[in-house]
Amino acid sequence: MIRNTKFERRRSKEASLSEQPAERKKKVQILGFLRAVAALSVCLYHFTGAVLPKVRIEGVREIFHNGWLGVDVFFVISGFIIPYSLLRKGYEIKGFVSYMKKRVIRINPPAYIAMLLVLLQGYIIDYFIAHHVFYTSNISWGQIINNIFFTVPFSSYTWIIGIFWTLAIEFQFYIFIGLMLNILFKRFNLYTFVII
Repeated sequence: MIRNTKFERRRSKEASLSEQPAERKKKVQILGFLRAVAALSVCLYHFTGAVLPKVRIEGVREIFHNGWLGVDVFFVISGFIIPYSLLRKGYEIKGFVSYMKKRVIRINPPAYIAMLLVLLQGYIIDYFIAHHVFYTSNISWGQIINNIFFTVPFSSYTWIIGIFWTLAIEFQFYIFIGLMLNILFKRFNLYTFVII
């Protein structure tokens, strides 16, 4: 008798999970498809000779010479999905710290590992392989700190990894939406929206 009850509870739980609105699943699948197209476009753009001049595949060049636009597609997807998700969850400004903590936990560890590997690679090449300081000659603590906090656009430093400019834009957007969501969407006012 107890087994049947546990089995029935598990079965009803599985049934309720499978009965989630198809519309919700469809939207996620569409965004997943758009992300895949954008990622593929950006990746193949690198083989057009624009970013990797020594790696060039002519057939790819003709099709993906505008593949860099995939980055813009990612920004548009984020511009839609972040506010949409926050509104569905009933986001309030008092949840800002928790919201930003989730963003930081998701994005920063891989970025920091990549930065560490690039710095380590430069150090190894400079001091153990080439015996000539080139890659790490201009690295400073100020540059590292600005890269860690993605504040390079607001400083005179350069990116350790050039593509991290996209993360700076993402974080600026996260902060903006986290602080302004309630003003822009919950108490929607066209004049406020235009001014901001």
